[in-house]
Parts: sequence; C-alpha cells; structure tokens
Amino acid sequence: GIKCNIDYVDNDTLIYTKWSEDPKGYDIGQPAISTLHALIDADMLQEISYEDIPNSKYISTDKCDISLNDNDKKYSIPYNTTGGYTWIYNTKTFPVTITKMDDLLDEKLRGQIVTMPYSFMWYPSALMHLGYSDSSTDGKEIAEATEWVKKLTANVKVFDGATPSSSVKNGECSVALTFASDASRALLDDPDLDYLKVEDQTFMQCTQYWVIGKQSPNSKNAEKFIDYICDPKIYAECLNTYPAISNNEEALNYVSDDYKKIEGMFEIPDDKKIIHSQFGHPY
Repeated sequence: GIKCNIDYVDNDTLIYTKWSEDPKGYDIGQPAISTLHALIDADMLQEISYEDIPNSKYISTDKCDISLNDNDKKYSIPYNTTGGYTWIYNTKTFPVTITKMDDLLDEKLRGQIVTMPYSFMWYPSALMHLGYSDSSTDGKEIAEATEWVKKLTANVKVFDGATPSSSVKNGECSVALTFASDASRALLDDPDLDYLKVEDQTFMQCTQYWVIGKQSPNSKNAEKFIDYICDPKIYAECLNTYPAISNNEEALNYVSDDYKKIEGMFEIPDDKKIIHSQFGHPY
C-alpha cells in the first residue's frame, strides 16, 4: 500500500550528487562501497534501526566487499553482490578457442568483442594478468598494462555499459565481457551461448547496500521497504529477476529452477584472483 517513486542512475556517484543536492528528496539509496563511504563521511545517512528491520537477520556480509567495516554496518544493509564480470560467447560463431587471457588478443577476434567501457575494471585485470598488483603505481608496470589493454581494445567492436550481451545475442559480436547478471539472463534466453572458463581470468566483485537518508521524510516506510526486500521469499524473487550472488542464504530455498541452472556462474574458485573494486558499481 506504499507508493514507491524510483530514480535510476547510470553512475553510482550520482546517488551522492542527487542526495547532496536534495537531502529530503529521497528516502532510500542503493550505493556501492565507495559511494557508501562518501555518504557516511558527509554525514548524509541515518543509522540503521535493525530492530525495526527484523528480516535483516537473514542477511550476511560474508560475500561483501573486503573494505566493509563495522562502522559501515551501522548505516547499511547489503542487498546483492554482483558477481563481477563474466565472458560469454556464441558457441556457433566465435572464431578461435579461448582458454587464457592472451587468446583475447588474437587478430581473428578483430571486431568480434563487445565489452563494458570501464578502464577501472580493465587496468587492474591487466596488471594482475601480467603478474603485478592490481593497485600498482609503478609507471613501467602501468605502461605494460596499457599496451595489453590497447591490444585488447583493438579487437573491440562495441562498448556497452548496460547490456553487452545484446550484441552477442543479435549476432553483431561473438564474444562479450559483461556483468554476471547480464550474462546469466543471456544464457537463459539463448541456448547457443555459454560462458568462457578462462584459466588465468581475474574476477571482480562489488556489493550494493541499502541506506536511508539522514533527512529522509519517510524513514519508517523506508525501513518497511528494506524489511520487505530482506524477506527470503521476496529476496528470491529479486534473484530470479536479476540473478546475482545471494547475501540471503534462506532465500536460496525459494529461487527458481532457472536461477539454479546459472548459479554456478557466480562461484569464484578458491585459487582465482579477485579484484575488490573501490570505485563503486560500474552501473
């Protein structure tokens, strides 16, 4: 019975901008970790009343950002963890076998790749692929990573920050680097698509968090909304619609068979390298 008015943003930092310009204009936000920290530092959030959100007991922080600290938990409740990014390909049209990162530089893939236009994802990945720290500030190492990224982008036909999988589904490209959630939906829609198992792939994870504005005019209803989403059955509906890593273990008892088919996509092997993004959610 509560009407929700929603604004969508294509850049996580806009959450901070919109809220700072209109502190009473929004009740709830869903930032990633860097914007969460900025909002806390600017004293723009109210502390979470966990007793008023009883379903928060189902939410775990085990799969959240490594930089999430006890102070952050006073102001936020995790929603989902995006599962980073995934390579998918058309099994009938891709021109080369891809088993390692350097295979993506093959000239046979010229004009065949669609990727997200985010250098903050590519540079850490390239640095780690070359054996360096993902946060290296060494000029020589960064220059080497730059050359690797240039070779990759020479094969890119489309940069798409929303749904990269669409360029593979429509035949424009044969290989896509896309959000795991976008990839999972594409695999469910098209049986000719599969995801690449690249042996030296790096992974990125970032979580989105529910927060309530310090000057929220409807904070009690905001708490009711968050409690509703944390309900395992409702959370499962969210996973079915927008697949991701679940921070609600109980919800996995209610997910659809389709979600179970692609759930393995979000699992990161213990021996794989993970980039923990400090830049916020790429959307």
